[in-house]
This record gives sequence, C-alpha cells and structure tokens, in this order.
Amino acid sequence: MGPITYPVIMTHINISEKEGEVIAVQTPLQGVYYKILKVNADSRGYFMEVLRDDWDVLDKMEQVSVSITMPGVIKAFHVHEEQDEILHILDGMARLVLYDLRQNSSTKGKLFEKVIGRDVGKEFIFIPRGVAHAYQVLGTEPLRSLYVANKVYNKDKPDQKSIPYDDPTIGFDWTIKS
Repeated sequence: MGPITYPVIMTHINISEKEGEVIAVQTPLQGVYYKILKVNADSRGYFMEVLRDDWDVLDKMEQVSVSITMPGVIKAFHVHEEQDEILHILDGMARLVLYDLRQNSSTKGKLFEKVIGRDVGKEFIFIPRGVAHAYQVLGTEPLRSLYVANKVYNKDKPDQKSIPYDDPTIGFDWTIKS
C-alpha cells in the first residue's frame, strides 16, 4: 500500500514552500494560518507530528487540552486577549469560523470559514489572540479536538470572552447549504 494522501481545498490563500514541502498556508486573515502536517503511512497505520517546539509556532506551550463535541452542536464564538492557540482535529469534521476583532489588524471585521477534520486534511490551524472562533460539528460522529495554548487556563480570571453564535455584528449564517 502506498502513501495515503488527503485532499486540501486551497482557495484564496498563499502557500509558503521550503524545498518542495508545504509548510504553512496563509488564510485571508492576517496572521491566521494552517500547517499541512506530514503523514508517514503504510499498511499498518500512520505516524504524524502535530506540533514541535522548533517549528516556532507558539512563544511557549503551557497547556494541551482535548475536547469532544457531539454532532450538530455549534460552539459559540469566543476570543482571547492574551492567548494564542493551535487547533488540531483528531476525529470527526466541523465548520470552523474565524472573525478578526484585532484593532490594529488589516483584516479587522473579516470572516474566514474552513471545513476541518479527519476526512478533509491532516493539519493544525493557528488562531492568534484577538481572533474570535466558533465551530459547528458536521456529520454523524463526535468531533475530537486537540488544543495547544501558550497560556494556562485560569478559572478565577479566564482569558476568554464569549460571543453568541448568532451575533449580528459577525453576521455568520450557520445554515448548512447543500
């Protein structure tokens, strides 16, 4: 059995390359990108590095968390003031929506939508502080997500502001279109 390949939709994005290997894909939002991960696969399964310290993605890694979300659930928008994070989907599929709230960003007020998950591509997405993010679980399987953050969660002083999924300022239509 040969290597397994995963399709990736690359519309309106720039690709950075090094020695013929895709490193990062820049989204339309300033400073938001995803890295297509290298999958080493054979008939026995596969091995994939999700994040390495020498990739210089986060200034530091302080917390790793796993989340399970049931099919059809919309996790409302939230934004961090001090925390950057990496999101990697372990299993399932979702529609990820990002909205730039950063005051000094050239893409302030812009949206970016991407389908992420096991059946779409092996990647992680870098979400910088000031970018609101939400997702909707697609399909019939739960979504299993891995988060890596540069700041430990503090329940007494959380660095998180919740925003309703149907916030009129963001104005995202969560209807699934066929």
